[in-house]
Amino acid sequence: MAVNLYDERDNVQARQELIPGSERWEEFYRVHPELKDVDMAQFNLPGGMDAGAQIDNKFFLSMVALLGELGHEKMVDGSVEQKKIDLSPERHTEKIKGMAGHLGVQLTIK
Repeated sequence: MAVNLYDERDNVQARQELIPGSERWEEFYRVHPELKDVDMAQFNLPGGMDAGAQIDNKFFLSMVALLGELGHEKMVDGSVEQKKIDLSPERHTEKIKGMAGHLGVQLTIK
């Protein structure tokens, strides 16, 4: 059985580790020229994509705090619905892609 290798650079966060002008940088954007402008816009942000950047930590902590408040029992104003809603994997995918599009994500996978 053949093993399909995954190019880690297909992950946008992994591309932040590339060094502009390096051989790996040039190779990737030669194969994926459509990603260069979008990646450069993110790459040029002041520390926003660095691991452990202060701005990332603040965003993360604010999201966790908000989810903690919204998920608290005091926020529930009724009983739990007894009827479970079953969604197919295709419908889950459609809903997730719809939300991602709403948030401004440009999907490259159909």
